[in-house]
Amino acid sequence: MKILVLNGSPKGKQSITMQYVHYLEYQFPEHSFNIQHISHRVQELSQNQTEWDALMSQVQEADGILWAFPVYFLLVPSQYKRWIELVQSRNATNLFAGKYTASFSTSAHFYDHTAHAYIQGICEDWEMQYINFFSADMMDLLHSQTRRQWLSFAKEFFYCITQSMPTLKKYPSLQIAPWVYSTGPVQPKVDLGKKKL
Repeated sequence: MKILVLNGSPKGKQSITMQYVHYLEYQFPEHSFNIQHISHRVQELSQNQTEWDALMSQVQEADGILWAFPVYFLLVPSQYKRWIELVQSRNATNLFAGKYTASFSTSAHFYDHTAHAYIQGICEDWEMQYINFFSADMMDLLHSQTRRQWLSFAKEFFYCITQSMPTLKKYPSLQIAPWVYSTGPVQPKVDLGKKKL
């Protein structure tokens, strides 16, 4: 099975987030993990059409997509948000439609649920099959119980892909109402007078 990992850490391959993904690679050698350092390469992806097209081809070829990111200030890093905006502005969301997906974060467990809610909303707007999320503390990989939970989460993700499990949307689709801005009447200037101090 081909799993595309969208790494949202600006630190790229050196990030703590990626250590969790490497642990999955070690535990599930039967699956192929294609790690793309999105946040680290966002400027290159925005300017180089060849690199952009190569990434979009990998999206199409993937059996499942894992959004992996650290939580910065209650949300995903700004570079990750920029990439999401690029996908939408370039009308590439259709390439993600129907793909099974899940999200994973590393943080200090402070409002990480808001980052996952944001990603889930994006996935549902893009018509992806969102399974679930896993939120880990930055040092949880050192604890056997969390490692078991992380592996269990991954197994569930793989199982849902192979069985084409149905998913339900949590959030209503984003509705963009078309409108044209027009100025209103100009109000006359009001002279408030000058106050002497």
